[in-house]
Amino acid sequence: EGRDVAELTHHNLARNAAVTVETLVQLGPDDVVMGCLPLFHVFGQTCGLNAAIATGATLTLLARFDPKAALEVIQRDRVTVFEGVPTMYGAILHLPGREQYDTSSLRTCISGGPVLVHRGGSALPVEILHAFEKAFGTILLEGYGLSETSPVASFNHPDRERKAGSIGIPILGVQMRLVDDEGAQVEAGQPGEIAIRGHNVMKGYWGRPEETADSMKDGWFVTGDIATVDEDGYYFIVDRKKDVIIRGGMNVYPREVEEVLFEHPAVAEAAVV
Repeated sequence: EGRDVAELTHHNLARNAAVTVETLVQLGPDDVVMGCLPLFHVFGQTCGLNAAIATGATLTLLARFDPKAALEVIQRDRVTVFEGVPTMYGAILHLPGREQYDTSSLRTCISGGPVLVHRGGSALPVEILHAFEKAFGTILLEGYGLSETSPVASFNHPDRERKAGSIGIPILGVQMRLVDDEGAQVEAGQPGEIAIRGHNVMKGYWGRPEETADSMKDGWFVTGDIATVDEDGYYFIVDRKKDVIIRGGMNVYPREVEEVLFEHPAVAEAAVV
């Protein structure tokens, strides 16, 4: 229904996989990539399947994610790159007995938006990011993308400063900016809707010219995700446009409240509505 079918070209997918390999995950033929993501989803397809094929790396798959099974595969196949969504990292981190598995082969972990959510992504809670890195002795890089952007749009690059809680900076060949409801760029320091332009942006929504026109403004794809950008050009997701809670005339963003809840050591999962 509606915007569910984003048309991606061969160039969209091939270029996004190439940029992922070269500048983000930095894959080589000796790497073993673990995919717990369905290959019909663009994250698993581009960053897992296509990236591994393009470099001759090994791709090891798990049909249905289970934290215990994931750790068993990491140990068995000497996985070097793990790619998952935020809930997977939380599940692995909180698994009793996780210390008994040998995960020393891991060098990089990648976190993206949740599987089967068509647009936007939930960011990885900062507390989970730090705890996971400490527990497994690896770096965890967070990125951002959508089905409509093939999917990767921004990333915490491995060779640059990494900011916890940030979706990073635009990838090679991609531009991002924050706009208001009229499509004008917002003032510095103000939240706005993420707009994206580059080789990764879709051809359009299949058979939906009106929806395509609504989402494409002068070559920029507007995402429906609200973010801020700091002085270094790093973007921080605030929330989905429709998720803003108005209370007493003030905008309350669920993500910000969730981050506070996650800081409590007794809290494993949190969702604010």
